Amino acid sequence: MVEVGELNTAVFVSRTGAKYHREDCRFVSKSKKPTTLQRVLGKYTACGVCGPPMLKSVAKPPAADMKKKVFVTRTGGTYHRDGCRFLAKSKIEMALGLARQKYRPCSRCAPPK
Repeated sequence: MVEVGELNTAVFVSRTGAKYHREDCRFVSKSKKPTTLQRVLGKYTACGVCGPPMLKSVAKPPAADMKKKVFVTRTGGTYHRDGCRFLAKSKIEMALGLARQKYRPCSRCAPPK
């Protein structure tokens, strides 16, 4: 069940994870750090198991960002430039504007932010 939250709604992240969770989620129990929904936007994605609160609406990305293309992998939490070494196993093209909403930029290939 996914709930609608406000920017100051409490959620939890782990030190190394790429998703945010409810406090009682089994995937964040060992190293959970409290934060707010506002702080996780654009950096983390919602856990598909515990269904943490999400914002009701997300602003539409600018048209220019919809024309720029970046790449993601099936399992990763970051987006990349074409040719990044982390795209070796899978490579899925995506508009930059959409990638920003779900993924973090790769720290190695430094795609547009």
